[in-house]
Amino acid sequence: MPDDIAPETRNLTFTLMRCYDRLATVAAKLPVPITLPVSMGGKYWPERTEGVARAAAIAYEVPTSDEVRESLKCACLAWLGASELLTLQLTTPARRHRNEAARMMILISEDYIDDTRRTLNIQG
Repeated sequence: MPDDIAPETRNLTFTLMRCYDRLATVAAKLPVPITLPVSMGGKYWPERTEGVARAAAIAYEVPTSDEVRESLKCACLAWLGASELLTLQLTTPARRHRNEAARMMILISEDYIDDTRRTLNIQG
């Protein structure tokens, strides 16, 4: 990641990647696992974005409860929203509201990841 990125945006990017790791862990523990790609992330993380978009698209096909499917889909969509906002923040003139909105979307994704973990009784 370039050195000229604002500290807040840099920190949010790392937070987004940690959220992705949590999402990948939960997706891998579904009754029919969804494997999200492992990548170093880099500046734009396209493999991760494509993987989460695919997981969101197939969430309703997972043979599990409606609650798990909805939580998974919402976690994916919130992560994608944060990813798009941060990508825009990194590729166009920065706007403070993008970081604020991305932070909220990450928190929403994490809440839905936690809901999915609880419902599936995933420890750790």
